[in-house]
Amino acid sequence: MKKIVIFCIVVFVALSAFAQEQDISIFQLVKDGGQVTIHQSQKIEDELEISVWLNRNKTNKGFRVRIYFDNSQLSRHQSQEVFDDFRTLYPEIPAYRVFEDLYYKVTVGDFRTKSEAMRFKKMVEAKYPSAFVTSEQVNLLKSLQPAAVDTTQVLLPLEIIEE
Repeated sequence: MKKIVIFCIVVFVALSAFAQEQDISIFQLVKDGGQVTIHQSQKIEDELEISVWLNRNKTNKGFRVRIYFDNSQLSRHQSQEVFDDFRTLYPEIPAYRVFEDLYYKVTVGDFRTKSEAMRFKKMVEAKYPSAFVTSEQVNLLKSLQPAAVDTTQVLLPLEIIEE
C-alpha cells in the first residue's frame, strides 16, 4: 500500500513539474499575436437569459437627467414636445414623462452612477440648458447596458471569439 501511495505522489509531482514548464500566460499569448478562443457552455447562456427574464421589472437606485420641469399652464403641451423631440434625437436612450406634484417632468436615461449621468448631461446641455441630474429609481436591465457611455475610449485586453 505504501508503494502505491509513494508512486502516486511521484507521478503527481512529475506531472506538476511538466505542467509548469508548459504554462503560458494568456496575456503573453495575446501580446505575441496569438488568438484566444473561449468555448462557453450553452447552459451558461440559458441561465443568463432566465435570470434576465426573472429580473426584467426590478429597479435600482440610480440617476437620470431631467431635461424639463415646469408647472405653467402650457407645461403639459411643452413637456410632450420636449419628450417627442428628445425621442427623435436620441431613440436609444429611454425617456420618461410624468405629472407629479403639479409639475410635468421629463427625465431621460437610466444611469448606475452619477458620473455617467453627468457625462450625458454635458452631451445634451446645448439643446437643454436647464438640464440637471436627479437621483431616481432606474430600470435595472437598462442600467446594465452602457447606454450613453462612449465605448470608443474603452480598450479591451483580448477579443472573445465565439464558435
